[in-house]
Amino acid sequence: MNPGSRAGQHVELDPASGLVRARTQLGDFERTVCTDGTYKLDGGAMFGVVPKPLWEKRAAADDQNRILLGLNTVVVRTGKQTVLIETGIGNKQPAKMREIHCNQELLPQSLAAAGIRPAEVDVVINTHRTSIIAAGTQHSIRTVR
Repeated sequence: MNPGSRAGQHVELDPASGLVRARTQLGDFERTVCTDGTYKLDGGAMFGVVPKPLWEKRAAADDQNRILLGLNTVVVRTGKQTVLIETGIGNKQPAKMREIHCNQELLPQSLAAAGIRPAEVDVVINTHRTSIIAAGTQHSIRTVR
């Protein structure tokens, strides 16, 4: 676990949990990086027309041609609002999709480990939308309300 930075000082995060990836403070703004775990996605779907010998140097594929990807959520506390950027995969995946993607759905535990209550989230931002991300948004919105 990498230490965060709080007002110019390093803050050690709990390496045992692995749920809170980083935390930094800049004035009234606090940035916390939480994890929803990892998931596996077809390497060809991820890299498109890039030949496998090129992308496989950075992301080794398993026997089903899937690569391991991380799911991180950034929480920004501004002093006035709590903003959640990205919502992870969530818990709405059908069993077959969970089997294919091997996702862990860790965001609720990660937020709790960071001391962030879903009810305090004022704004949710997703930078893009896919069927995988949409399920995370549904989970987050229901959790917040």
